[in-house]
Amino acid sequence: MIKGQQETICWLKSVKPGNRTTKVIWMHCASLGEFEQGRMVLEHLKKQHPEWKIYLSFFSPSGYEMRKNWETADKVFYLPTDTPAHATLLIDTLQPDLFILVKYDFWWNIIRYLEQKKIPVILTAAHFTENKYYLRRPFLSMIKKWKYIFAIQKESVDIALHKGIQQIEAVGDPRIDRVLSIKSHGTELPERLVQIIRSKPKVIIYGSVWMEDIKIIKNVIRDHPEYFHIVVPHDIRPDNIRQIKNEIPVESAVFSKNEESSQCQIFDQIGYLSGLYKYANLVYIGGGFGKGIHNTLEPAVYGIPVMMGPKHQKFAEATENIQAGNAFCVYEADDINNIIHAYEEAAGFRQKVKEGLEVYFDKHKGASEKIVGYICSQL
Repeated sequence: MIKGQQETICWLKSVKPGNRTTKVIWMHCASLGEFEQGRMVLEHLKKQHPEWKIYLSFFSPSGYEMRKNWETADKVFYLPTDTPAHATLLIDTLQPDLFILVKYDFWWNIIRYLEQKKIPVILTAAHFTENKYYLRRPFLSMIKKWKYIFAIQKESVDIALHKGIQQIEAVGDPRIDRVLSIKSHGTELPERLVQIIRSKPKVIIYGSVWMEDIKIIKNVIRDHPEYFHIVVPHDIRPDNIRQIKNEIPVESAVFSKNEESSQCQIFDQIGYLSGLYKYANLVYIGGGFGKGIHNTLEPAVYGIPVMMGPKHQKFAEATENIQAGNAFCVYEADDINNIIHAYEEAAGFRQKVKEGLEVYFDKHKGASEKIVGYICSQL
C-alpha cells in the first residue's frame, strides 16, 4: 500500500495539465466491498457517456490489487495519505467535476479542499446510525454541504434529517444491482472446479470464513457426509490454509495443489466466490463471529438459504432478510444442523426462502440507475 501511494504521487506529478474537453468523475472506495457498491454507477455512467473520464481510487490493497486493471476506469490508483499537500496535488491534477464517495471512508483534507474549490460531493450507499463519528462535529457541518446523499434505507434518512442533513433520499443498495448483474451474466470459474462440483449431488459453501467460523463449521462438515463442503477462507495465505485443513475433521483437499476429496474442498483462490454460489444448496457466510459478516447478497440472489453468525447488525440487507425468514442467524453448529434438517425435511422451506428472496431483490433493485439519473441531470 505504501509503495502504491508513492506511485500515485509520482504519477500525479507527471501528469501535464491540458485543456479540458470532457467531464471528469472521481470515485473513492475504501476497499473491494465498497467498490462492488459503486461499480454499477460507474458502469452506467460510462455506458451513457463514454467520453467522460473516470478515476477510481482505493485505500485498501484488497480493493486496489483486485481491480487495478478495471477497464471501465481511465485510471485506478491508491489514495495517498490525507495531507493538505496531497489533497491539493490530487484535486488540482485530476480536476474532477464530481467526487463520489461510497458508504464511508471520509478524508478530511480532500473533502475540505473539494469544498474550497466548489467541486460537488455525493455519497452513495450511505448507512447512518446514531453513534457514527461523522454525524458529530466537525464532520457533520462538512456533510451538510455535500451536494446529495443516497441512502440504502429510510432509517438512515430519518437519522440524517434529525441531524439537520436535508439533501438525502433512500434509493436502496447499488450492490443489489451488481449481484443481479453477476447472476445474469455469470462468472467464469476454473473448469476443474466446475467438474468437481457438478459431480456432487448436494453442496454447502462456506464463504469468506475466518478461524472463528471454522471452529463452528468443522462440526457441521463432520456431521453431514452426504454434502460436499466447499470452504473458501478470507485469508488464503499458505499458513492459514494449512491451519484450516488441520482443523477440519474429515478428508479435505486444497484446490491449488490439485488435491481431491470426496467430502471437502478448500478453495484457495480469490475472485471466484460470487460465481461459486450458484452451485450451492446452502451457504454459510463468514465473519459473523469476528468483526462482521461478509457479502450475503451474492449467494442470496440465487434464492438459497444463507446462514451467518451474530455480528450482522451493521448490515441492513442481512438484518432485513433474517427478519423476513429469508436468511438465518446461527450461534453454534447445532443451529446450522437444524437449518440443514429444515432444508431437507420441512415442507415448503426451500420455496418460502426462494420466493422471499425474489421479493426482496425485486423491491430493492434499481438504485444505481436512480443515482446515475441524478448525476447526469446535474452535469
